[in-house]
Amino acid sequence: PEAPLEAFAIDGALAGAPPPGEGPAIVAIDDCEHLDEARQQRAFQLINHAHARPGTTVIAAGAQPPLALALRDDLRTRLGSGLVYRLQLLGDEEKAAVLERVAAERGVAISSEVVPWLIAHTSRDIRALLRLFDVLDRHAFERRRAITLPLLRELEAAGALIKSG
Repeated sequence: PEAPLEAFAIDGALAGAPPPGEGPAIVAIDDCEHLDEARQQRAFQLINHAHARPGTTVIAAGAQPPLALALRDDLRTRLGSGLVYRLQLLGDEEKAAVLERVAAERGVAISSEVVPWLIAHTSRDIRALLRLFDVLDRHAFERRRAITLPLLRELEAAGALIKSG
């Protein structure tokens, strides 16, 4: 059986941090750049609590790297002491590389014009592109055909493609 999900709100819904050994296995803090003084104090307490509990993970998100945020020094350095990742949107070339890698990992043959066509004519969101590729892969498998532009156009005619706006 899975452990129940517990949530602790930074907005002060709980008076204090849970006792050591209790509480969530993940502490998530979003929009760190918008934390006021009280929320910064609460976030600092939660992070300290997480560090005292083995197996607890802290995930924080903000518009800038932690050390560039206008936060209390102690909170800023706590946030900056862990792994820091920069997330950014994929460009068309990166999206194409992802789709080509997925096809290769699945052992699916895909003609060279398919990926550029998908990026130019369907949703540009990578999650939507991957879902569409799943549909395309399934359709090709069911028909025992390679993934080609004619197959894409067949799906398009059937209304199975989400066109870009």
